[in-house]
Parts: sequence; structure tokens; C-alpha cells
Amino acid sequence: WTLPRNKTMALQNANANTARAIILSGEIGDLNTLLNNYKRLSEIQSLQDNHKGALESYKQYTLYKDSVFNMEKDKKLTETAMRYEFDKKEAATKAAQAEKDRRQRTIRNSFIAGATLLLLLLIGLINRYRYKQKANIALAEAYENLKSTQQQLIQSEKMAAFGVMATRMAHEIQNPLNFVNNFSE
Repeated sequence: WTLPRNKTMALQNANANTARAIILSGEIGDLNTLLNNYKRLSEIQSLQDNHKGALESYKQYTLYKDSVFNMEKDKKLTETAMRYEFDKKEAATKAAQAEKDRRQRTIRNSFIAGATLLLLLLIGLINRYRYKQKANIALAEAYENLKSTQQQLIQSEKMAAFGVMATRMAHEIQNPLNFVNNFSE
């Protein structure tokens, strides 16, 4: 079976244009366009009853299809690997940040605990100082009372000693007077 002349010319033009498109796609490295052009060329050659050429074009199509598939698969694998590495680095960064935050909390809590302990120590020292002041005041009052009592005791002892001395003197004076009185009687 043969094709009408204008259809045969159209297929020859499509064949030539597709062959040029294959060359251009190969030069610019556009594998998807190259793949589609080989498929189109295989269909055109099949319509022209060039089954050997159609088979070769179809082989090229499947070769590029496998290449594109493998490239896409490699690209996805690379993306997956990059995503994994990124997630791994991000997790490590988050872990490092969490550790840094934990250390900062520990330092802050230690500082707060130290400040609280210092405040409690200061309050204890102030209370001890006040207690000592009150004790010193009470001790000073007791000392003043003791001094006053000692002065009174000394004064009493002086008076008692003076009384004893006066009694002895009176006795010593009374003895000669009694002797004189007795003798005069």
C-alpha cells in the first residue's frame, strides 16, 4: 500500500524536520525533547514503511528514555540524599542549640541559686548582727547595774566598816570611862 504524493511529501518533511530537531536537541542537551523526537521519528518512519529505521529510532527512544529515567532516578536519589544530609545537619544544629540552651538554663539557675543563697546568708548575718547588738545593749545595761551594785556594796561595806570601827572606838573609850567611873565611885 502506498501513500498519496502530498502525504508522502508531508512525511518526508516531518522526517527531515524531526532529524534536525534531534540534532539541535542533542547539541543543547535537552534529553526530554530528544527522547520525544526519537519517538516521533520512529512513528514517521513506521508510516513510511521504513521499519528498520523505525526500529532503530525506537531503540534510540528507549535508550534515551532509560537515560532520562535513570537521570530522574539519580536526581531523586541525590535530592533524597541531600534532604537526608540537610535534615541530619538540621537535627545536629537543633541538638547543639538545645544543649546550648540547657547549659544557659543551668548557668542561669546556678546564678539564681547562688544569689538566693547569698541573700539568705546576708539576711542571716543581719539578724545575727541585730541579735548581737541587742545582746551588747543588754550586757552594757547589766554591766552598769553591776557597777552600780558594786558601788553600793562598797559604800555599804565602808559604812559597815566605819560602824565596826566606831563601835570599837566607843568600846575603847567606854572602857577607860568605866574604869574612871568605877574608880571614882
